[in-house]
Amino acid sequence: MALLIPHWEAQRHSGTTNTSLGSSATQTVFNSSPVVSLSGLTASSTYYFNVTVCDFNGNCKYNTTVFSFTTSAAAATTSSSSSSSSSSSGGGGGVAAVPAATAAATAVASAAKVWSTVTPEAPATITINKPTIAVSQVSIEVGTTVSNVEVSVKSLNKNPQATQPVSKVYQYLEITKSNIANADIKKATVAFKVPKSWLSQNSLGESDVTLYRYTTSWQPLATTKTGSDQNNVMYQANTPGFSAFAVGASGGGGSAFEIIDAIRAFYDGTSTLTAFDIIDKIRAFYGG
Repeated sequence: MALLIPHWEAQRHSGTTNTSLGSSATQTVFNSSPVVSLSGLTASSTYYFNVTVCDFNGNCKYNTTVFSFTTSAAAATTSSSSSSSSSSSGGGGGVAAVPAATAAATAVASAAKVWSTVTPEAPATITINKPTIAVSQVSIEVGTTVSNVEVSVKSLNKNPQATQPVSKVYQYLEITKSNIANADIKKATVAFKVPKSWLSQNSLGESDVTLYRYTTSWQPLATTKTGSDQNNVMYQANTPGFSAFAVGASGGGGSAFEIIDAIRAFYDGTSTLTAFDIIDKIRAFYGG
């Protein structure tokens, strides 16, 4: 199964190949025949693109070859799609234009950052300040120096999967990485925020929020409340990889492992939860 991420740019000068691609679109569903629609294209224009393909664990393969296609004269109100296909002779992958397909979920807003070099002494950190994206920061610590790393964060308009993590979800997201293997990552952290108004509307306490990640199913990540301001509550979670995520209500107050981690952090003096918050989690776990 693969996830397709084409990066594209219109031709700026006739006869010049554009190698600085400034736009991107992402398929949000993992499958064996990935397709991405590129909308808002201009008629009679040449577009250049390349493709990044990622697996469930967020391992991505970046294609450095730049491909191109030209829209027809009547293409101003239509979309063009790019898809990834492999050669049966083992000669490598190719890219071809195919009819547009309706994605299961589309991006509401996005943010991305590229680092020429990431070292163990200088983690890759992208800080986001967009009201339509719940994630405020993604930080990746590496064990060895890596180059040309890219991290992309997108908020989605709907659930990209067929199953729900929980009944109350604030936002679905997609986080992807390029040119960095999971084996090179020592620690990956996602910081995010949830409006207090949403918590109130859903009868949730400030400690009743969990970040979920999708691999073959939705899995809760150990989530810690890190602070709050007048309008939002801030949280943080470590993740073993990148793919689709969901910010939602804690299922039954969190798993037993989350509760144990919360108790350990409380006695270590590193927890932002109070003793009453932990008691509430234990009560919710047992249905009290």
